[in-house]
Amino acid sequence: MSETKGKLIPFYLVVDVSYSMTEQGRIESANRIIGELVQAFEANPIISDKVRVGMIDFSDDAQVVIPLDDLLDLQSIPQLTVRGGTSYGAAFTKLRSEIERNVNELRASGYEVHRPAVYFITDGG
Repeated sequence: MSETKGKLIPFYLVVDVSYSMTEQGRIESANRIIGELVQAFEANPIISDKVRVGMIDFSDDAQVVIPLDDLLDLQSIPQLTVRGGTSYGAAFTKLRSEIERNVNELRASGYEVHRPAVYFITDGG
């Protein structure tokens, strides 16, 4: 039996970037979240050893904004911009495919993988 590199938790931010997110500073708040996460990881590097973070944005479609990785390896913090309507189906379809792909990659790299966590940010509009 081979030895594992350790256990990781895949953590995904799924962020609504539909036009309704322009109201009341919602998109600006969403943009602050990733910067605050980076600061939290810098202050607690043990978290960075155990958690891999990815971000998906969605409107009419969904796209990977930050591929699943060690958040402290992020070279720059992307800024979310609004576009289109709201398709939760697109968000969940992209999320499912990313989770399946990422978990398989982590396991192939020798990690045990805890159940992924998802933080879903939307205004519901």
